[in-house]
Amino acid sequence: MTHTPCPIGHPTALALRLSEAALESSGWHTVAQALETEAGAGFALRFQAHGSGSLPAPDHRATRIVLSVPDLGTWTMDLPAGSGGALALAVPLREALALAMRLREGLPLSLAELEAVLDPLPYATMLLDGEAGLLFANAAGEDLLASRRLFLPSRPGAPLRPVQGQTDEALDAAVADILHRRDTGARWVARGPDGAHLVIHLQPVGPAHAERGAARILMTLRSIGAAETLG
Repeated sequence: MTHTPCPIGHPTALALRLSEAALESSGWHTVAQALETEAGAGFALRFQAHGSGSLPAPDHRATRIVLSVPDLGTWTMDLPAGSGGALALAVPLREALALAMRLREGLPLSLAELEAVLDPLPYATMLLDGEAGLLFANAAGEDLLASRRLFLPSRPGAPLRPVQGQTDEALDAAVADILHRRDTGARWVARGPDGAHLVIHLQPVGPAHAERGAARILMTLRSIGAAETLG
């Protein structure tokens, strides 16, 4: 997945990078940079892979928070006295790391954690299960589905059915390739509900042996102008 350009040092930038890092299970060093910029002077954040050594003792005036996440390493935050803003930043980081772990491990996801981490994304983001049923659509995705101009109405858990026949065939082929052959994904262009063109991108998430109710496919739909700015 490509990342949305957004200036470091702005709350929106932090929300975007947390969300995209959770989906990608990477990009955490960029998140660390955004966190330190937002929190200001005196806030120290370190990221360590598991088994990479011990951390220095915290300053006696600082509060240390440690977040250890399987396969994602250990985050250590030293918060100076009275750093309420920095402490508030630790909460969305914890939520994003928890979602990244559950996606990677193929565990069922809760609506609350999905909304907290993925609703800040400005583009449609949807997660499908191992039967290609819709598990979750973020706020932008719900708006797109509500238009009924790109996808036909469907009951919760049912596979998405595009309005356009060409998109329908492309979606079926991409889903089958991911679920049965573990392909790296597919990308194509379709006309969106407002007449603009969208870049539709599907990619696998989670292990093939994911539990029922876990996500197996990530689908994003971006306006073609925004997508073209990304590498």
